[in-house]
Amino acid sequence: MLAYLLAIHRRILKTQANSQRSKRHVTSSSGLRLTRSGTSSLVKLNLLSAECQYARGQIDNAAESYDSAIRSAREHKFDNKLALACELAGYFYKEQGNENKAIEMFKQSRDAYIKWGAIGKAQTLPYQQVAKN
Repeated sequence: MLAYLLAIHRRILKTQANSQRSKRHVTSSSGLRLTRSGTSSLVKLNLLSAECQYARGQIDNAAESYDSAIRSAREHKFDNKLALACELAGYFYKEQGNENKAIEMFKQSRDAYIKWGAIGKAQTLPYQQVAKN
């Protein structure tokens, strides 16, 4: 499944590289030269990878993929993707019994949703009373 997703991601990157509208490039942490929208796809791919790894019981790999998605979204200023990545990581850590990390992730998610303008969504997050402090 992951190989299939990576193949799709490579195809997206190739298509974007050939597009004349994709003039702005960034370099990912893996050294790939990506367009800004390609970087956005990489964040989504990392999140999908984290969810798949978690479903397979690969907890350490899932945690690394969540961290990678969060780091990339923050680095490239994708507030909406940062909010989602932190929210999903919050649920992940909550289910792992790591309440402190879950609260931290939900706080970051809330802040990113508010920065993005999704105030209503920010108010629906778990631990919202703790996150306000």
